Amino acid sequence: MKRQIFLALMLLTATVLMLFIGHGAITKPANTATISLRSLAGTREIGIGMVVAMQPLCHDSTYREIVVHEFNFIVAENGMKF
Repeated sequence: MKRQIFLALMLLTATVLMLFIGHGAITKPANTATISLRSLAGTREIGIGMVVAMQPLCHDSTYREIVVHEFNFIVAENGMKF
């Protein structure tokens, strides 16, 4: 299940980047470490989000940093089920 989520996220990331590259939104960045999906989406005035697992979000600082850096909308993975 985690592998499927990871692959889906990677596919989404690649698709979004290809869309931006295809439309000329990305030229030649000075520092690729500062470019995020969030900033690229912001240039088109759209939001980008993901479903997050609450356990790693609360306890894994790397996971949390990636979520905050890359996305501006999040939804709790299983926390929204009833």
